[in-house]
Amino acid sequence: MRLTKAYLLRDPQTETGGKVPASELDVVQKIRALTGQYAVPAASEDDGAGIDWSHTIVPMGVVLLIVFGIGLVLMRVWHRIDPT
Repeated sequence: MRLTKAYLLRDPQTETGGKVPASELDVVQKIRALTGQYAVPAASEDDGAGIDWSHTIVPMGVVLLIVFGIGLVLMRVWHRIDPT
């Protein structure tokens, strides 16, 4: 089942384009029931979304260095084949 409705959340009510507005709580509960996802606002700046450097940036940096190294090796091989 696809959910194709869009809601503008303003104050405690939603605007659905002329229909009777549903409360924000009702809309959020319907979305959570459909998606199975649950999120709460961060209590502080530290609880908010962030990047985990040790599990995201460092491995991606290593992968990029490896890919760059492979590219350099392939360029070296290519210039041996066709030095022009």
